[in-house]
Amino acid sequence: MASGIPRTKLFPDDKVFFTNDTGYFKFDSVINIDNDGTRLDIFVCIYSKNDYVSAKYDTVYQPIFHFDTYPVENVESGSYEWNYGGDTPPILIDIPLSGYFYVADIIRDNHKYWVETLNLPDPGHTYTVLSDTSSSYYNKTSDIIIISNKFYPDYFLPDVYDEDVIRHEFGHRLHRIFGAFDDLVQAPSRFWTIDPPGLAAREGFAFFWSLASGSNNTKYYTSGNNYCDTFWYDLETGEYGQCGNGFTGGIPYDTTFASANAMGDSCSGANAGMFWDIYDYSSGTEDYSGQQDWGDTTLPHHPDDIGDSLSVGIGPIMNAIMNKSCGKPQTMEQFWLAWYNTPSEGHEQAMVDIWYEHGVDYHGCCVKMTGNTDCSFVDEPDISDVNRIIDFLYLSHDPLCCFDEADTYPDGMIDISDITVVIDYLYLSHTPLPSCP
Repeated sequence: MASGIPRTKLFPDDKVFFTNDTGYFKFDSVINIDNDGTRLDIFVCIYSKNDYVSAKYDTVYQPIFHFDTYPVENVESGSYEWNYGGDTPPILIDIPLSGYFYVADIIRDNHKYWVETLNLPDPGHTYTVLSDTSSSYYNKTSDIIIISNKFYPDYFLPDVYDEDVIRHEFGHRLHRIFGAFDDLVQAPSRFWTIDPPGLAAREGFAFFWSLASGSNNTKYYTSGNNYCDTFWYDLETGEYGQCGNGFTGGIPYDTTFASANAMGDSCSGANAGMFWDIYDYSSGTEDYSGQQDWGDTTLPHHPDDIGDSLSVGIGPIMNAIMNKSCGKPQTMEQFWLAWYNTPSEGHEQAMVDIWYEHGVDYHGCCVKMTGNTDCSFVDEPDISDVNRIIDFLYLSHDPLCCFDEADTYPDGMIDISDITVVIDYLYLSHTPLPSCP
């Protein structure tokens, strides 16, 4: 398994040059002369480091790995592409080393997608350590991604060869260094378990990010690429299972265990499905609330029989997570509020359908009690909510993030009576505000 050449030194005798970040370098006619008057002899030194990421063994204090190619002698002209045949031997890196270069390539591509495609803030250099630990994780305290390099020869390759896992852990670094889904709860979590809401949101986002920013496949595999010898999770259906040949721990492979699709916003599998159903890279993969639910359904099937009618891409999701005045969401409930925070990402009925399909019964953008007119993460109304209605009625007339939140005197219109109700609640009779419709 070999890497591309994201950062490579070329050694024509005593000269050192660097390729661009896609691995190409062009010698001009002036420097293409050797000391003895012949053309240059060239070989390539590939590093497990590029402008975006470095991958080392065990600790960040270890040296960077490198790999030298065979030389190409007396290069006069033409294009020489290692790994693509032609006049140069292919670059074949032994398995014990190839994982370092693969990790560097996957994170480089993911970094560029975050910054260049999504136009989000640069997360800076990523430090990655390949370790013999049995699991992969992101350590926020040290800002280091640990990727498991532990071989299980009987049934699957380690995480260093698994693009899904690598992007999953890089996704954790991305959202956490910018303060989103940054709950500090540390506990064992699985795709199908019920967890604290912050932990479930964190893992659900990482599952989603891994696939949406990479393969666009709805299935997430927990073993090396082109292998399926352990668990898989399907973000579209919420199903999870095991595949391959033979048995592990008495469980046959090619088994679908159950579905986490409707287990609510304290389940990472259901949360990953919510993100995926908003995103849906292809309109041909829409699902519906009447699918087989494996006994995990927590709500009756939705009355309109629609579970997912959205396919808006990753942009609105990242906008709600990164760019709203209410701050960075820590739970799926806060993501819901951020979605509607001005300017709202819209699609209210479709969002209701998606949340319902995944076990959360929100009837609209209004979640619990009316009065949260600025769609902040604090559902308890305050003076800012009064000011928001005043601004809507008499000043900027900017659209409200959620009509039902502002309709505190529930008559289907927003006017002075709604301001009066909130003021009465805050400063006079303290009469509870109406519940959301």
